[in-house]
Amino acid sequence: MQVKDSQRLRSVKAPTSSQSTYRSTNPTRIAPSSPDSLSMVNGQSKVKHSGVSPQGWEISVPKDDALETLKDSLPADLACLSAVFQLPETVLLTLLGRAQISEYRLKEPILRSEEELRYIYLVLDGVVSVHAHTKDNRHIINDYLGRGRFFGEAALADLPGTGFWVNARGNCSVAAIDKDDFARITERYPEVLRVIMRQLAHQMYNANLKIRDIAFLDVSDRVANALQKLAHGPSAITHPDGMQIRITRQELGLVVGCSREMVGRAIKALHKQGLIEVSGKNIVILGAR
Repeated sequence: MQVKDSQRLRSVKAPTSSQSTYRSTNPTRIAPSSPDSLSMVNGQSKVKHSGVSPQGWEISVPKDDALETLKDSLPADLACLSAVFQLPETVLLTLLGRAQISEYRLKEPILRSEEELRYIYLVLDGVVSVHAHTKDNRHIINDYLGRGRFFGEAALADLPGTGFWVNARGNCSVAAIDKDDFARITERYPEVLRVIMRQLAHQMYNANLKIRDIAFLDVSDRVANALQKLAHGPSAITHPDGMQIRITRQELGLVVGCSREMVGRAIKALHKQGLIEVSGKNIVILGAR
């Protein structure tokens, strides 16, 4: 299906001021007697590799058998992960050599807002969703993080909690590094902090756009902007006519901050305008690349 440029779904700019159920699976350090394991953490998440922190350990790439075991535990080729994280292989191996790598299932919590911040997390495979909750159990989805993204950086600032939850959006693999180990490694390899700073800058930019949209745009325009962002997100797949995402009306409502019914009406309107194609949970954003 050919789509004219004028029909493509575009991000809508907000007016300027002048225009006005699962149990916790937070990783715990495995005892030195079992540095590598396929056991379950808290009865759920499968641990594929676990780093240990003996006093006086050297900041270096794991050697020989430990290196092979670590590579076997990775969900993707090392060169691919290195490119996605934008870090040299030696630096990435040093990080992961101190990490506990765990697998999570759909909707399984990885980090809760009230938990003590002890780890820095790296998404090695799959997608996680970041939620903000209120005391009356209302919540909104702040972001989706895919392979190559860090989270839990607030542990470096010794904050009392994250203020958000992180759940697995599907099967995913996440590495958790003790904050003290992480600090020692970044002293040797400051390029890790540069990667985190870039990611945080992008997150702040997107958060500002989201605040602007909620404050100034109607639901239809907010949904249009959200679909455009999701079309370039980690869960999107290519489609002959654009980019395809799979998302429920309820979840999309949590992204834009409105009810499922309002999202449904907005999607129908966008479909009538020829901007999207809809089939159940599958939405094709036409012309997106």
